[in-house]
Amino acid sequence: MSEERPPLTRLRDGALDVVFYAPVGVLTTIGEHMPEFAREGREVVSKRVQLYRMVGQMAVRHGQARLSARFARPAPRERLALERAPAAVDGADVVDAVAAAAEQPGGAEPAPPPPPAEPPPAVPAAIADYDSLAASQVVARLAGLTEGELESVRRYEEHHRGRRTILGKILQLQTAA
Repeated sequence: MSEERPPLTRLRDGALDVVFYAPVGVLTTIGEHMPEFAREGREVVSKRVQLYRMVGQMAVRHGQARLSARFARPAPRERLALERAPAAVDGADVVDAVAAAAEQPGGAEPAPPPPPAEPPPAVPAAIADYDSLAASQVVARLAGLTEGELESVRRYEEHHRGRRTILGKILQLQTAA
């Protein structure tokens, strides 16, 4: 027959199990299985590091591509400002700069004036009402244009709105030809 234990004895035995015997059991189990735990931990960490490294490399490549695309050439508005800047220089400014440089000790010569810039491209005549059209409407009309007309549309679009849809389609058509 099983002996009925008093409640205080059961509570004392339960507390001993939790406070003393369970930690001793955990320590002996950990000691026996430590190499297995270390191997499993190493595998998990190694897989995660490999995954994070791959994601990081992809992010860096994507960032480099975006930066190189962004800084490969000035944005349309910056390019337009750069092209207009030399037009503000007149002959009197150049003469004054040369005279000032000649008066300086050491006879430093001034830098030559920048070459004249191309005028901003005109609205493409090949597509009527170009500025009022949406990008999808312009793209639909590009296929029927000659190489010269495509180049005219490309230059105009780059200098004005810089819509990637249109520029991408023009590039596709120019490389296919």
